[in-house]
Amino acid sequence: MLIDAQTRDIVHDMYIRKVERVGGELHNVEFDAIKAMKDPGKTK
Repeated sequence: MLIDAQTRDIVHDMYIRKVERVGGELHNVEFDAIKAMKDPGKTK
């Protein structure tokens, strides 16, 4: 995680996960990542 020096917004990696049954138990399994994601609500 870092803070953008120009906008002072937080920038961090977002991990996309899905629930899968692993060994008879449910687990969150990461299958993709978006690197250095900024707040999409502040993007024009």
